Amino acid sequence: MRSILIFTVAITVISCLPVPATIINVPNEYATIQAGIDASSDGDTVLVASGTYTGVGNVNLATNGKAILVKGDSLAIIDGQAGSVKGFNLDDTDEDSTTIIEGFTITNAEEGIWLFYASPKLVNLKLISNTSQGIRAYIAAGPIIRDCEFINNAEGVRVDIESGCPTTIRNCLFRNNSTGISLAESIYNFLANGCTFDSNGTGVYSRVDWPLHCKIDSCDFTNNNCALTGGFTISNSYIAGGGGFSIGIEYYISNCLIENIVGLVFSISGPCRAEINNSIIRNCTDRVAYIGTEGTLEINNCRIYGNAGGIYATNWWPILRMNDCLYYDNHSPIEYYPASGGRLNISQSTIYGNHSTGINVLHFDDNGYFIVTNTIIAGNDGCGIKYNYESDPNYDISYCDVYDNESDNYCDFPDLTGQDGNISCDPQLCWPDTGNFYLAASSCCIGTGSGGGDIGAYGTGCGFRFEYFPGDVNMAVGAWPPSVFGSDVIYLVNYFRGLPTSTSCLLQGFWCSADINGDCRILGGDVTALVNYFRGLNGLDYCPDYEPAWILPEDRPALPPTGWPNCE
Repeated sequence: MRSILIFTVAITVISCLPVPATIINVPNEYATIQAGIDASSDGDTVLVASGTYTGVGNVNLATNGKAILVKGDSLAIIDGQAGSVKGFNLDDTDEDSTTIIEGFTITNAEEGIWLFYASPKLVNLKLISNTSQGIRAYIAAGPIIRDCEFINNAEGVRVDIESGCPTTIRNCLFRNNSTGISLAESIYNFLANGCTFDSNGTGVYSRVDWPLHCKIDSCDFTNNNCALTGGFTISNSYIAGGGGFSIGIEYYISNCLIENIVGLVFSISGPCRAEINNSIIRNCTDRVAYIGTEGTLEINNCRIYGNAGGIYATNWWPILRMNDCLYYDNHSPIEYYPASGGRLNISQSTIYGNHSTGINVLHFDDNGYFIVTNTIIAGNDGCGIKYNYESDPNYDISYCDVYDNESDNYCDFPDLTGQDGNISCDPQLCWPDTGNFYLAASSCCIGTGSGGGDIGAYGTGCGFRFEYFPGDVNMAVGAWPPSVFGSDVIYLVNYFRGLPTSTSCLLQGFWCSADINGDCRILGGDVTALVNYFRGLNGLDYCPDYEPAWILPEDRPALPPTGWPNCE
């Protein structure tokens, strides 16, 4: 009886031990990828060696709901040979993130990966030259897509209607696709984070009904014919070169840098709405925005400068609201030409130094209305405010400083200086030539706005003017002009050798001019560049990301209280 009990316990213990995961090798153990998958169980790995895999058993691959890892070697290629096939076909098999497909190049298929009621994890894949999509997430498919490349597909990723599961795309590259990502109407809880969209027809095309739930964060868009179309929430992103935005439904943009767009940046027609917050729009070749019939654009706390065109609102009931913005050095005004109705509302902004009129309004009937309050309009090449109306005038301009505009401060309607809190005096901006539009302590705009507030986009305090020069590493003079001597080489060498130096300058980064070769980094190559400068072999180059003169506190962290770092 005792021996039987021991044997029974032993059997029970052995049966409870976990079954070890198996590594299944293709083609060494199984001739095709599908055969390897069919032989696997939950927890196994199907490891596919380098090579090109075609034909039956190597396309239209199905994981059949198994929690497995199917991993291709870095040179494992699934080639659909331009047929109407899919690389992987997960069709109504309920995979979740425990099913992982990793490492393959999938090319020349109709869809690289098809998902229907399947939400696997897709990692480190290359989807190249597929005739429809690299990945298509159809009904109830919410994959996790990470570290993938989508190149030369009709669509990189398409997420279709009623795909109720959240889709997440992180750290992926989309290049030379007709469309990088395409989203249908009923998508929600979508996120693209840390992705790069380069040279696509359209970076992201969205038809979503819930833009607030469709988020793009920390992505780069460069040289796409159209960066984004449809409705989105986009933040912390960089959009440069190529085309701009075509607004559908709603857009929410925050903390973005938008520059060097070729053509129109924002196109908004109704009933569509865009809201842009805390962003920079600069150096674009055409209008910043076109607002058509029933379109709405709201801009808050933005810097808009150096653009060839301006902001243009026209047709029926366009709405433009601009608050706490800087608009300068643009070649066209803020233009408001409604055929009927609409609203223009500009408040707490600075419109300065544009190569045109500041604000240009034409009203065809008395349904339209424009309001300008607490705003500086100064130093523009044309008029400060130009207002033409074909019916009764309909405006409210109050607590503005309209000053020193070349053609006149008020054109085609009465001068409002002295009325409704409006003034005309030098606003005494700190250093507008280098981008500092704060008010000097003696500015007439301080305390003269509505409710005793200030006029303009920025408050009081010029901060400290800091000009840097490549090569003056140790700031020996501590004043302008700089000095570049052999001691700067010694200082920089000692810094890299870890010898005692007053490193406060170098810790300030580019301010102390240690970036000699203009590559926006401080490395050993800067020592070589500085030595070669003294040998007459090269010049001293500024980092293109930073202007030679930096002004504080505007957009810069504070220097030590004494102003200059002590670098002696």
